[in-house]
Amino acid sequence: MLLDMPPAAPNRSTVIIGAGMSGLCMAIALKRAGMPFVVLEKSDEIGGTWSANRYPGCACDIPSHLYGYSFAPNPQWSRVWAGQPEILAYLKDVVAQFDLAPHIRLSTAAQSADYDASTATWTIATVDGPLTARYLVSATGPLRVPKWPDIPGIDAFRGPSMHSARWDEDVVLAGKRVGIVGSAASAVQMIPKLAGHTAHLTVFQRTANYVVPKPNRHYTAPEKWLLANVPGAWRLLRWWLYARNEARFHAAFTPSRLSARLVEAVLRHYITRAVPDPTLRAAVLPDYRVGCKRVLLEGDYYATLARPDVSLVTDSISRIDAEGVITEAGRHDLDVILYATGFDIWDTDWPGRVRGRDGVSLHDAYGDAPRAWLGMAVPGFPNLFTLLGPNTGLGHNSVVWMAECQVNHIVRLMTAAEEAGQEALEVRASVLEAYNDALQERMQTRVWVQGRCASWYQHADGRIRALWPDSTLAWWRALRRVSLTDYREAPR
Repeated sequence: MLLDMPPAAPNRSTVIIGAGMSGLCMAIALKRAGMPFVVLEKSDEIGGTWSANRYPGCACDIPSHLYGYSFAPNPQWSRVWAGQPEILAYLKDVVAQFDLAPHIRLSTAAQSADYDASTATWTIATVDGPLTARYLVSATGPLRVPKWPDIPGIDAFRGPSMHSARWDEDVVLAGKRVGIVGSAASAVQMIPKLAGHTAHLTVFQRTANYVVPKPNRHYTAPEKWLLANVPGAWRLLRWWLYARNEARFHAAFTPSRLSARLVEAVLRHYITRAVPDPTLRAAVLPDYRVGCKRVLLEGDYYATLARPDVSLVTDSISRIDAEGVITEAGRHDLDVILYATGFDIWDTDWPGRVRGRDGVSLHDAYGDAPRAWLGMAVPGFPNLFTLLGPNTGLGHNSVVWMAECQVNHIVRLMTAAEEAGQEALEVRASVLEAYNDALQERMQTRVWVQGRCASWYQHADGRIRALWPDSTLAWWRALRRVSLTDYREAPR
């Protein structure tokens, strides 16, 4: 059945897959525009990655007042950088503020989606039966599917083991010998929280990261009052945070610039001073350009590695057996193994179950080179939009802003199509090709290509398909323009 559509009303209905940060943003925009929609969420609560990730120390590395929605200020953030519980609480408050609960179906996974060219609609199969809608918006997000390392014997370990994105609070870590495989964002947040509670903490590092201080102070009561009651105060703070983060892109992410070398010198000097032990310092100093991998924030990380009950292991892991981890240099007996190894951002499961105009799956249409017009539209898939798709990630600023720009563009596009009487919106292949060629050309000057490192930003083909190569202001300009000429009326 169509979603809540009065018989005489034009069919503007939308199914949104995912009730995380971007999916809720889309829902709010559609509600404001008076367009009917439903949100399908496979979990039993909203929040997406902020619901799934509950490991100790889980937090955002973008300042709180910048990470939230521009249209839903929260002057009561407790700290400069909010932790997971507070971010999840904020999202639940947003759901209540905009009365989204009646539109959200929890514990309802989308099983597949098929486009019907004869009616220009999508049919989405769910455990509760099919739904039919004019538009399908996939807001599943890139930080959804845990990535497990490819280590021989990973299933042989007889003690408890878990991924940071599937934290099990029933596993006792106190007094145990705990190993952490991985040393990037989640590990850097987790390690200072676990050290001192375990009998011994062993960190298995494959690649060193740039880790910078995080002066995460509490906001005072007068500051909160000011942000809540003085007109323009919150907006001014948000723009200051935005401008400061945006400056980092221009300063650090084009390695040919003098400013990039100065930033790198400052960060390397900080690491040198923070790690007095020469052996440990040699192990944690990166050998690539700053920004090639995401710069991490955690003020206590290097001090934690220097503790006597913490060991940093940089030898390659050979295998895992029932007792622990075996590296090239020897054995490490453990009681618990934690995997802080990130996410499979190129997961093929859901894209493999989305079939477009010719019955081809989105995964097959992507092939070995994921790409999408403005990160959201693919030829052959009319009326389908993907939020935070290929080349929309950032290494310096708030990805929520990226999603907001996409959402505003999509709603304006839907409105323009309705006014023009155009039922099916399919981006032209020539538009995508020109866009992607220009994007990859701009990418060649950036540190993610020239920085001498391998990162999760890269796809299997070696190209950077996760990140946007320009400023977020350039992104806003690109999404500000809405033109039906970029799309064609898909044939029936």
